[in-house]
Amino acid sequence: VDWLLTLFSRPLNLDVASRVWDAYIIEGELYIIQAAVGVLKYYESELLESSFEGVLTLLNKLPSVEEAELMQHINAVTISRRQCTQFYDALSHMGYG
Repeated sequence: VDWLLTLFSRPLNLDVASRVWDAYIIEGELYIIQAAVGVLKYYESELLESSFEGVLTLLNKLPSVEEAELMQHINAVTISRRQCTQFYDALSHMGYG
């Protein structure tokens, strides 16, 4: 899914985005989903307290990120190959694949 591959190019600062992309190149597409869930977990409280418009604003330009803490959130996420396949299938059925 093209939009998922560009997910980290704009909202994260260059150092953090580079680290995510390095891990993606080494670990594969499963890591991108893991990283996306990790980012959502990192900002969970802010997202839950925000309006829909606030969520869009937050996700389009993420506030300052503590790189080590974000990577801990990402690395704490476990996603199986089966879950990854189900995710891509669901996106495809919605017309995003």
